Amino acid sequence: MKRKVFSVTILIIDHDEVGSDEIVSLIENARYPNRCVSPVVISYREAEVDWSDDHPLNKSSPAKLRVEHHSLFCGKTVEQMCRNLLTRAINDSLVTPFPDATDTPQSLSSGDLAGMANLLSDYLEGG
Repeated sequence: MKRKVFSVTILIIDHDEVGSDEIVSLIENARYPNRCVSPVVISYREAEVDWSDDHPLNKSSPAKLRVEHHSLFCGKTVEQMCRNLLTRAINDSLVTPFPDATDTPQSLSSGDLAGMANLLSDYLEGG
């Protein structure tokens, strides 16, 4: 028996500041008859925006929403994503911060960043 599996990108604006854990829980614990739909959040990304009535995310046009989504989540370089990932790994205590408190992933050279990314990758793979 075959079943279709869908990967869906949705954009959620957290007006009530419930936070990512609660949003994931709300999506995953939604009740559907006979479990006809069983959502599982595989991953998520978040961004912070300065909200106003004129913000592009406050517009109903799907085209405008797609453009803003792209600028928030797709416009980063791989290098910047690595820097952000390493920053989060340090904040979540997955890796040790740098001995020199002035060094951050944002200030590393590309070569040093690649070395740290390799160490983080080895750690996450159990090496």
